[in-house]
Amino acid sequence: MDETSSSIVSTQEMGDLVFASSQGLDILTNRLAELIGFPVLISNSSKEVLAASFSNYKFNIFKVKKEHPAEKEDRIFQCTILAESFRSKAVGQGIVYGGRIIGYLFVLFDQESFNFPIHIPVLDFAVSLFAVHLQGYLNVLQEKTNLKQAFLHDLLYGNIKYREEIFTKGEIWGWDFRQPFSIFYLLFYNSDGSRPAENSLDSFLKMVEKVFMDTFHQNPTIFTKRNEIVIFVPEIQGDKQKKFSFTQDILSQAKLTDLKDQIACGVGQSYDMATDLFRSYQEAKVSCDIGTLLGISIPFFSDLGLERILYKHDLQDLKEYYIHILGDLHRSDDEESSLFKILESFADHQFNLSSTAEANFMHRNTLRYQLKKIENILGRDLNNPNVQLDIIAAIKILRLHKLDIAVDIDLRNFLGAD
Repeated sequence: MDETSSSIVSTQEMGDLVFASSQGLDILTNRLAELIGFPVLISNSSKEVLAASFSNYKFNIFKVKKEHPAEKEDRIFQCTILAESFRSKAVGQGIVYGGRIIGYLFVLFDQESFNFPIHIPVLDFAVSLFAVHLQGYLNVLQEKTNLKQAFLHDLLYGNIKYREEIFTKGEIWGWDFRQPFSIFYLLFYNSDGSRPAENSLDSFLKMVEKVFMDTFHQNPTIFTKRNEIVIFVPEIQGDKQKKFSFTQDILSQAKLTDLKDQIACGVGQSYDMATDLFRSYQEAKVSCDIGTLLGISIPFFSDLGLERILYKHDLQDLKEYYIHILGDLHRSDDEESSLFKILESFADHQFNLSSTAEANFMHRNTLRYQLKKIENILGRDLNNPNVQLDIIAAIKILRLHKLDIAVDIDLRNFLGAD
């Protein structure tokens, strides 16, 4: 076929492609490959293989390196396809539906060159047929996803009361809710409070699924909601380290993406009863909040002590408790003496004189003198375990609820200041 006769799609070619399209995506892919004489690969927008005219590939997902990065993907572009040990030159074209790219068509060539200009008409026509298939695929996928997400939403919010219903619905998607689970909660945010880019979250979610399957060898149970990803982590008896390693792997992978500074997390407790998983979800969210406030990278709810109680308690009551314990110290303190910072450091070092002095580059006698001043102001013995517990609780209240401004206002009211 010469270049002139290939400048348009022949009626025969159109008929062949339309008939192949009516028989399914795989048949259409193979027929296009036969017409142009080169292997064809069809993928979704995330570069996951949906159909291929060749069987010697061992990959489900691949990367594309464009020869000219500035080229638009809704037009034909030259590139190299990379996947594990597979490598091939190719020309690609975005499959567009409704003004957005929903997939890609790639024509592969390696040893011999591909004179793609003469095939542009047939490729353009084929792309229009592939667009219909991919949009149908996406519609079915979205419907399944909506049903799946609705079920997980009801499970996480305690709307399903009967275990058998949970077991039956879970089995539809290959999930075994007869085993214990805990919830691993991920929250994504931008500095301006907006939601991160959709494609960044989609890519991250695919990575999470891969790490999950590599770690637990199970079909991942994952719920997504706006800027949240909620992972149901199967409990392995006595192996908390595996759960910790999994969460570490996820956060380590996140640091390699543009989401590295936009992620916080929390881990709830494990529950044997699927009807109790909403508790683990709430615990994971609380852990995430507390971890963000206290700078804990992977906060497990089971490892939180007083924080669990203080975080949920009535704020006004906590302020009054704080003022009762440390109010006099705030009234007497100043920037030069920094008695509160000394007491805070003393508490952080388990009320150990030597480690506190070393951490603050102070002589032990100087520290003793400062601590004696604090005791006189508070009228409390800092060696008394009950006093130490009160001080620890007060400091945790300050950190958890960011009371620096509120405490100042309350202190002035409390002390009768103008």
